[in-house]
Amino acid sequence: MEQKLARIADVSEKEFDFIVIGALHITAGCVVAARLSENPNMSVALLEAGPAHLDDPMISDPTQWPKTLIDPEYNWGYLTTPQPGLHGEPTMFPRHVISSGRGLGGTSQINGLAWNLPQREEIDAVCELGNEGWNWESFHKYAKKAQRFCPPDPNERSEFKNLYKSDAVGHDGPIPLSFGRDSCGADAAWQRSLAENGVDTISTALDGNVTGTWKSVSSVDPESLERVYAVNGYLYPVLDRPNLKVLPDAYVYKIITSKHGDEVVATAVEFEHGEQVHKVYARKEVIVSAGAVKSPQVLELSGIGDRNILEPLGIPVQLDLPSVGTNVQEHITMANSLISQLFTLCPFDAMLMFFAEMVEDRGLVTSDMLNNEEFAEKLRVEFGLKDPFRLILDGLSYVPIQIASERAEQLAQKQRAKIANGNYPPGLKASYEKQLELLANPKVPDFEIMFLPYSILGPAPESDKPYLTLFLIVGRPFTRGTIHVQSADPKAWPAIDPRYYEEDIDLDVMVDATRFARKVAQTEPFKSLVFEEQAPGPGVSTDEEMYAFVRKNTYSGFHTAGSMSMLPRDKGGVVDARLKVYGTKNIRVVDLSILPIETVVHPQGTVYAIAEMACDIIKRDYQ
Repeated sequence: MEQKLARIADVSEKEFDFIVIGALHITAGCVVAARLSENPNMSVALLEAGPAHLDDPMISDPTQWPKTLIDPEYNWGYLTTPQPGLHGEPTMFPRHVISSGRGLGGTSQINGLAWNLPQREEIDAVCELGNEGWNWESFHKYAKKAQRFCPPDPNERSEFKNLYKSDAVGHDGPIPLSFGRDSCGADAAWQRSLAENGVDTISTALDGNVTGTWKSVSSVDPESLERVYAVNGYLYPVLDRPNLKVLPDAYVYKIITSKHGDEVVATAVEFEHGEQVHKVYARKEVIVSAGAVKSPQVLELSGIGDRNILEPLGIPVQLDLPSVGTNVQEHITMANSLISQLFTLCPFDAMLMFFAEMVEDRGLVTSDMLNNEEFAEKLRVEFGLKDPFRLILDGLSYVPIQIASERAEQLAQKQRAKIANGNYPPGLKASYEKQLELLANPKVPDFEIMFLPYSILGPAPESDKPYLTLFLIVGRPFTRGTIHVQSADPKAWPAIDPRYYEEDIDLDVMVDATRFARKVAQTEPFKSLVFEEQAPGPGVSTDEEMYAFVRKNTYSGFHTAGSMSMLPRDKGGVVDARLKVYGTKNIRVVDLSILPIETVVHPQGTVYAIAEMACDIIKRDYQ
């Protein structure tokens, strides 16, 4: 497949109708390049900053993502600026699932493979903020266009059920969605304990309702048991198209523009390849799909952004657009040494066994235990499997604050009063008011509990004992941050300032989410599986201790959004509802950075939907 990729001679000094800058968030860029090149009369060049990673077993194997997530070969591994809300410490900032991936396919090559879609009310809120056409019905149509749902084996071997609605999913798209074959054995008990605390199991999370708990589908081919991502889903089948050139290791420096009246026009893209600087020319458009961290940096290096930031750095201002790099939102994750909510589980009677210590043929099975080849083979034979056990991230729960916290109304009232009395810009105030509506709606979730049969970002403390991780994620933070260039050098990191917990309500929600997870874990039947809570642990019980623990153990949730927000220009927007950058004739942004309000879910499916929707918008403009 490598030989089908472009050479530098195929791109440098050449002219294309569309140039797609997929500097880091190439998930969307792959979709855009594949869909636009369906028209043989349209030529497309796709530039990726990272390596190709084609046919790489670390990517194709769905069990390897925890390793690639922290490997600099696959992840850019940015750090934030020092965060006062976290005792002034910088934190790891892997740019998201969809934007931290280093290589062709972006984060779709290293994410946890879970596929879900936002709550209906969240997408409708995006529309109501001034983005005509971006409602749930339209969004869902394009989300299904990317999907090829693969019905599960009707002979389930686990109590952790494969539930779905056929009309909620797509059946003909390039990305297969399937249920994990195996279970750690504690998932169903976790669901029953959640139900005892008001969180019901739902039959699908792909129809606009994610409130509840369920077994998620994943972007895994059920035949090959391999990851399917933006490259092998969208690009592999079309690399032979003569009108499509895909060039990896092409690090974009800037967009070259000219002025036509009051509009900025993109004419070329400058990039580095093989330690030399090249240009490629655009007839029609430059499409930026570089992710919420890199997209604002590309625009600012191109002279499009806040004059007060660019001029002191010596960057010539082509377009004064102060909203570039603002309105940044990031899922906030609570962790302990990058492993949050870690419990040691005692053995129990289970048919399928994941993440548990095996004692006299009773117990759960962990990923670390499966590293023992003899043990893994024993399980394969015992269950009559053709392939090894596969451990998939598929236990997801989304919870409204009203279920989790006795002070939910008090928190909402406090935030409502703060916004009403605050001196906020018009656009931010409008977004906050929409968030308040969502916060006050008991049918809309506010945080996530990820049930992980992994010791997620490192080996288990003892590889022969079972561990289970619960990640707590604040899904729709009120805190807004910024991402801006701090040098005219395109290789220099941007200043990433998510301002964690600048809004008190985000910290309050995280604390109450942590308390709720602990409460569920102490509810039967899951309680009987818990041998010892290691974090927060018995030493964390008072309010003061809980708040201190959460501040100390917070980091990026990998799901950055908002830095190129789709809003009216007078309300802080960078792009309009057709994804055009304000003040430009032919520059669009297609990635998660356009979302003006972050949604609670893992954004893989959202990014594909945005990209599919964008492609039809662009095609209509050139019919």
